[in-house]
Amino acid sequence: MKRVLIYFAVVMVLSFAGCTRTADVNIPPHTSLLVLHGYVPVGEHFRVALGKSLSVRVPVTDTGNLVTNGWVLLYEENVFIDSLEYDPVDRMYVSNNSLAVAGRRYKIIAGAPGFVPVEAETIATGHVPTTSVVNIKNARSTTDGTLLNDIRFRFQDPLAFDNFYITELHTVFGGYECVYTYDPAVERYTGASAPFDQTSCIGNEEIIYNDRSFNGQQKEITISASAQSVEPFFDAASGIEFKAYLIRRNVSEDHYRYFKNQVVLAAEGPTFSNPANIRTNVKNGYGLFSVYSVAVDTLP
Repeated sequence: MKRVLIYFAVVMVLSFAGCTRTADVNIPPHTSLLVLHGYVPVGEHFRVALGKSLSVRVPVTDTGNLVTNGWVLLYEENVFIDSLEYDPVDRMYVSNNSLAVAGRRYKIIAGAPGFVPVEAETIATGHVPTTSVVNIKNARSTTDGTLLNDIRFRFQDPLAFDNFYITELHTVFGGYECVYTYDPAVERYTGASAPFDQTSCIGNEEIIYNDRSFNGQQKEITISASAQSVEPFFDAASGIEFKAYLIRRNVSEDHYRYFKNQVVLAAEGPTFSNPANIRTNVKNGYGLFSVYSVAVDTLP
């Protein structure tokens, strides 16, 4: 009798485990909000894009989310300085008069018919020049034998502020490139099961770090990349020599966190248990407004 009861219990558990249930998920109505993106280098004119959020039911097209009938107002230290005009060629709202200045606080207020106005504020970061760049040929190799050059760049981190950096290594051929680093200051988004293995690399435009471990000090960072992609290339047909170069941006913390969230989202993807939560400094909407300094250095 005991065996019969045990058998019956096992059968019932397996039966319930194999059951499936179809459930309809009611998606709440979508309220479209304005999306503002403005990434302005110090010393250049202000340019921002204005769009709108869309329901998941709406197919996304190249221009379907653009807002072209809006208005964008620019403030410096809470004083109105300019009204940005829409440029139909660039599809952006542009200032023809105002240039971004390091250390100044800027605010954007934007709106459009049928939308709640949005507001974003940021402080323009200061310029952090590079003190040296070296390109060490064939310094190491990956686990599959690919030769790597070590790109070492050095800069003096300012002491007075918390600084956040986004660095891009542009190769002579362009496009995506796997790069490597042992520097603990650089944030990584993939596992590092083996040194210089394909699974431990980061994207060449995703080299981000902050000065938490070297605030106010001179900092040197080494990035290893494919030797072929970072050595000068001479095109005999055009007579042009192409060289790799570094772009190093000193950005606000909001910009840094926003970019970091995007990289993690691209690598892992959102789930119902772990939904995407992209940081924004835009009130009543989405996106980001940032004024940053940039240093560009050609590799020797």
